[in-house]
Amino acid sequence: MPKFLLIGPSGVGKSTSLKILATDNSIEIYDLDCLIKENVGASSISKYLTDFGNENFFNKSKAAIENTFREKIVLIAVGAGSIDFVGGHKWYKEQNTIVLTGNPDIIYERSDRKQFHPTLDGYKSSEFSAVRQRLYNNSKYNIDVTELTPEQVAEKIGTIIMNNG
Repeated sequence: MPKFLLIGPSGVGKSTSLKILATDNSIEIYDLDCLIKENVGASSISKYLTDFGNENFFNKSKAAIENTFREKIVLIAVGAGSIDFVGGHKWYKEQNTIVLTGNPDIIYERSDRKQFHPTLDGYKSSEFSAVRQRLYNNSKYNIDVTELTPEQVAEKIGTIIMNNG
């Protein structure tokens, strides 16, 4: 069965979408950051990135994605840490990648990410960096979440999965 990777800036609703879609028994749901923490014993993703770097984190992410169960359609929310390694972008572009993105000003205001990004400018420069934008703009599927409710985002993800799974 196919795997779909859900990527995008923090605060766009990846985790919320997973929670909503978790009620669909035809889809296996995973959060990559949780898988990585379990597999490498890291207390936090940021600490792991600091200690081992983006390339190592990408390799751990790729292995975790490739080793997920495949009896059903798989949807994996991918944290930003594993997409910061530019050398991994080619691999991500070859996957069934669904990007959640939108207007950074609106996403920042409605998200709970201010603890990690105390300013809007810091949020934009990190979460909407040129490196990440290249991957976001070149992925198979894109959903602009700016004007959507979490339920509408989940519905659009579900439609992509069912039409392409």
